[in-house]
Formats: sequence, C-alpha cells, structure tokens
Amino acid sequence: MVKKTPEDQASSEANSPVDIVRLCGAAEVGDTDLVRRILAANPALSGHQDPLRRTPLHYAVFGGHTETARVLIEAGVDPLRGLYPVREFTSPLVMAQDRGMDDMAAMMLAYLNERQATTTRGETFSLAIRDGALDRVAAMMEADPEVIHETDLNGDTGLHVAAMGRQRQLVADLLDRGAEVDRRGDAGRRPIEAILARYERDAMAFMIAGVLLAH
Repeated sequence: MVKKTPEDQASSEANSPVDIVRLCGAAEVGDTDLVRRILAANPALSGHQDPLRRTPLHYAVFGGHTETARVLIEAGVDPLRGLYPVREFTSPLVMAQDRGMDDMAAMMLAYLNERQATTTRGETFSLAIRDGALDRVAAMMEADPEVIHETDLNGDTGLHVAAMGRQRQLVADLLDRGAEVDRRGDAGRRPIEAILARYERDAMAFMIAGVLLAH
C-alpha cells in the first residue's frame, strides 16, 4: 500500500463531501498547515459554510487562533459574514471583539481597511445615519463635505446606509451633495440594489429607489 503524502491527503479531502467540515475542524484547533493544504487543493472552500452556516473563520475565532484566521482571510474568507438572522452581531470580527481577542480583531480591521478603503470617518458617519442622529450627520457633512464618499466596515457609503434605512429625505440630501449613486458597496451592490434586495415589497423602498433612479 502506497502511503499518501500530505498533499495527496489534502487533495483527497478537497474532493470529499465533508471538505468544509474538515477545514472548519482544522481552523478550530489551529492547524494552520492543514488549513493551507486544504485551501490550496480547493480554493473555493473559502466561500463555503458548514451545516451550521458557520465559516471556517468562525472556528478560528472559537479556537482563538490569530495566524489561522489570517490565512483564512488571505484566502478570501469574509470577516464580516455573519449568521442568519442576526448577521451583524455574529460575524467573525464582532465575535473576536466580543471575546476580547484584540490582536485578531485588529488584524481583521486592518484587512478590511485595506480592502475596502474603510476610514474612521466613514464608519462614524454610517453609525450616525443608522442611529438616526440627523444633527450629527448634518454637522459632519458641514465640517467635511467629502465624508459622503467615505466607506464603513461593510464597504458602504452613507448613501447605501441611508437607503437601506429608508431615510428618504437624507437620501435626497446626500444626492444633492454629490453622493455617488452608482458606487458599489457590500456584496458589490449599488444603493438601489441594496435597498431593493432588503425590501422586496415595501412602498417606501420603492419611493427611495425612484429617487435614486432619477439621478
């Protein structure tokens, strides 16, 4: 019987119906070398989830393995991909922050900042819009008109956030100030695509979509 090399084993694993479960297991125990081999044999696994809808990066967070998490992120696993129905609270980044894993969270934030040109201003601006703090939003735009072009951790601009929050007047104000109506954000969506994907049968969403189409 011919003994399998690690590469043969990884290739075999990559063709198995339990690929993603093995990858998640390797991530949870911090077996970074095995994670690399499995992903090298089947890079598409970086976009997969296990039967519980968790990504391999979730498991690296569960195990507290920053280097393994780095390898997974570099392979394309999204640190912002959360679990339905509370995705915004269950992403690997939020879980790392909640567990006090400062080094891991900092690594994820650095990656997001580089990938999406996220800025502190963009994140603060988006948070103010989500909170409905219109006085803060107005003050930020007056102090720095370019803030409307900045992006948050999801890669969204203020226009994306206002549209998805069904804030019709703010959407109109942002457009009047020169917000980019075709700017792509989270999941590669323009503001109009983001709001229609979230609200399929909502009168306000359709009205806001009309405002966006008019520009």
